[in-house]
Amino acid sequence: MRNKSLHYVHTWTLLILFLFTCQTIYTQTLKITKNALPADDTPFEFVLQKIFPPDFISTWGSFGSNDGQFNFPTGVAVDNIGNVYVADFINFRIQKFDNNGNFLLKWGSFGSGNGQFINPIDIITDNNGSIYVVDFGSSYIQKFDNNGISLFRFGSFGIGNGQFLYPTSIAVDNAGNIFVADSGNHRIQKFDSNGNFLLKWGTQGTGNGQFDEPYGIAVDALGNVYVSEQLNNRVQKFDNNGNYITQWGMLGNGNGQFSAPAGIVVDMQNNIYVADFGNSRIQQFDSNGNYLGLWGSIGSGNGQFTGVIDIAIDHNNNFYTVESNNNRVQKFGLFSSIFTLSDPANNMRLFDMLTAGTYIITESALYGWQLSDIQINGDINNSSMIDLSNNTATIDLDADENIEIIFSNCTLPIINPLTPQTLCTSKKLLLADLNPVVNYYNNNLLEYTWSIKESGAAGILADTDLSDPSAGVYMPYNDVIARGYVTLILTVDNPNDACESVSTEVIITFLKVNCGSFPWNGN
Repeated sequence: MRNKSLHYVHTWTLLILFLFTCQTIYTQTLKITKNALPADDTPFEFVLQKIFPPDFISTWGSFGSNDGQFNFPTGVAVDNIGNVYVADFINFRIQKFDNNGNFLLKWGSFGSGNGQFINPIDIITDNNGSIYVVDFGSSYIQKFDNNGISLFRFGSFGIGNGQFLYPTSIAVDNAGNIFVADSGNHRIQKFDSNGNFLLKWGTQGTGNGQFDEPYGIAVDALGNVYVSEQLNNRVQKFDNNGNYITQWGMLGNGNGQFSAPAGIVVDMQNNIYVADFGNSRIQQFDSNGNYLGLWGSIGSGNGQFTGVIDIAIDHNNNFYTVESNNNRVQKFGLFSSIFTLSDPANNMRLFDMLTAGTYIITESALYGWQLSDIQINGDINNSSMIDLSNNTATIDLDADENIEIIFSNCTLPIINPLTPQTLCTSKKLLLADLNPVVNYYNNNLLEYTWSIKESGAAGILADTDLSDPSAGVYMPYNDVIARGYVTLILTVDNPNDACESVSTEVIITFLKVNCGSFPWNGN
């Protein structure tokens, strides 16, 4: 669909070496090593994920009219289970493939009847697996099930509400509303899931909210609508009701510029991808139009484009493009690996033949451990980013870089729950008598600090220096309050490591009664 102690540090080293190939593709060896002082066999999970650009996986199609061949394909879509649908413009049909490009079925023939097409130009799937096809030549929209059985159609040639003049693209939001780029009428029309007209916006022009032959359309998870314009060479963003938000782009071949932008799609992170038809490339933007990256160049080789006109994304972040001039589909994907490291049996993982791009490495620290530091060495361009709060490091793998990433972890003290206490009048509860039990590899390194969080009675007192284990809390004999409580906080910390301290709480209840009535008699 158009869809983390000075003496106990765990260190994982990521060594990234880059090799330059004769095809100007960079490869690198990624060596990940876990070092533990002292040795520890706790398995930690890591995820290595490429963010951008995607890598070429496969291609299928050639010029012709046989199964799996195309004659000027113009649209591509992916359903929830990964089947790929292609609008075969001059063959007047839709073809369905699995996600490896194996032909499954086809439907359509030349004509204006149900299930027929004059020029099917775009295709989309909804959350229920239904298929919508835009027929450029006959100016209507047809809906099919995923086996190509016609369900209904709407629209006709004209300029009225619900009519179209050479429509080019279609999108469906999460609520099932349908948006159509009505290119010849220079407008966007919105319909409900049954094809009933709801609203429209746009007139011909270059101003905000105007269009000059809108071509591609997509909707993000929030319902925002993105429209590409081939003649204005830009993308405009609207809310779900057509209110203008922002725009970006102009004619050119620089980053963020376009030459006849066509198909457009949004991923699960609300990044925008535009098929830059005239520049033979795909460009990526954030949802505000900020340029993020691109891939592709003109040609017929793997990963190249000639006439790239549409793009789709599946739920596994695989990208599918169609090229009207090369008569093919290309599939691209983002490298991902999940692995664990432990010591000494399994302390190293080696990756080779990785392609250039942006990667994110994430560590999942287990209970009792904390990621205390990430160091990145050897980043020539200083383009890396560290996010300790999310246990991640992001790096751009370029040529001639040797990058080492060190994830340093420290173990956390684990405090057993403290037992709530009840104390009678004028007696003191020593903090030491609370007998906290702390699990740590070397308790002699720890510091214990007590503090008061809150008190339920003004007469309840505490010794000034709560860092002394002989200190305590008590309620004076002449206190007139019958009962009360105090919440004590125990904080445990190793001042010699970078780990955060850990804390626990205990409630002490005070009763103004004879001490002989209670098992605790105080001092």
